[in-house]
Amino acid sequence: LSNVELLSMVVWYQLARPGLPLIYGAGGTFVDLRTAVFRGHTQETDLLGLALCDLAHWYELPVNVNGLSTGAHHLGLEALANGARSGLVYTLAGADELFGIGLLNGAQTLSLEKLFLDAEMVRVMRSIVAGGPGSSFEEWQMGEASEYEWAAQRVRQILASHQTDPLPDGLPDELYRIAAAHVI
Repeated sequence: LSNVELLSMVVWYQLARPGLPLIYGAGGTFVDLRTAVFRGHTQETDLLGLALCDLAHWYELPVNVNGLSTGAHHLGLEALANGARSGLVYTLAGADELFGIGLLNGAQTLSLEKLFLDAEMVRVMRSIVAGGPGSSFEEWQMGEASEYEWAAQRVRQILASHQTDPLPDGLPDELYRIAAAHVI
C-alpha cells in the first residue's frame, strides 16, 4: 500500500512537472490501535522500511526512511537502542535520508538532547558504512552524568556559543529562484 501511494504521487507530480526531482519517502509504519500513536520504532517497521528502501533503489529514486525513531517518552536506553537499531539498519541498506532524528514518543516530541545524540550516532553510522574509524565512548566524557544530563549540557553550550556563518553573496536570491522554478 505504501509503495502504491508513493507511485501514484510520482505519476501526479511527473504529469504536473515532467522531470521534477523526487525523494521516495518510505514512511510505511504501524499504528498502535489502542492509542493511535505512530509506531515507527519497531522491528516490524524496520522490515517494512527495508522493503521500501529496496523498491526505491529499484526505481532509482533517493529514499527517505524512518530511522532513529523511538516510542520512548524520554531520553534513555530505550530511545538510544531503538534509534541505533533502525538507524544502522537503514544506513547499511543505503538510505539517503533518515527521518526521526531528535524525535521521541513516536515522532510526537522533538528533543534537542536527542537531536544532539542522534547527530553523533549518524556520524558513527556513516563511518561504519565507509569503513573508517568512528568515535568511542571515551570521546563523550560523560563522567557521572546520565545521557540526558550530558546531552542537555552540550546543547546549552552549543546554543550559547554557536555563531552562524553568513550565506555567500547571491545565494539567498539563487535559492529563491530555484524554489520558484519548482513550484507546482
